[in-house]
Amino acid sequence: MLLWTLLYAVLVVEALLVLILCLPVPSSSFRQAVVSVYRVMWIKSHYVRYFVVTVILIQLLCFLDAIRTINHLDNHHSEGALADLMDRNRLLRNQRNMYITGFGLFLVLVGLRFLQLMDQLVTSRASQKAAEKAAHKME
Repeated sequence: MLLWTLLYAVLVVEALLVLILCLPVPSSSFRQAVVSVYRVMWIKSHYVRYFVVTVILIQLLCFLDAIRTINHLDNHHSEGALADLMDRNRLLRNQRNMYITGFGLFLVLVGLRFLQLMDQLVTSRASQKAAEKAAHKME
């Protein structure tokens, strides 16, 4: 139960990070700050990378476990009304867990893609500014 609560908290944090990355920003200084933090934390720090990969693997394992349990409960027929109610409760709980972990995995992919796109944008804008300065010096 604690694991699913932690995975739900990770989902909320991922959703907030993706929401922040989706917001329109009037200046490019915020984008440059996000990209610089991304570069420092992701590229230079191995611990952050290991932590993120570990969280993704835990989400993936929990996602696969929820799918396995759902398939098992779909094929399982119990005797009695109480046992059937308990099985439906377990099925509902595992379906919820599957959606939480699946959406969390999706948000990880979306967040990483946003960060890659922002990195490319900052790099291309920096090269564009350098080319403009070089063109002004040539004049």
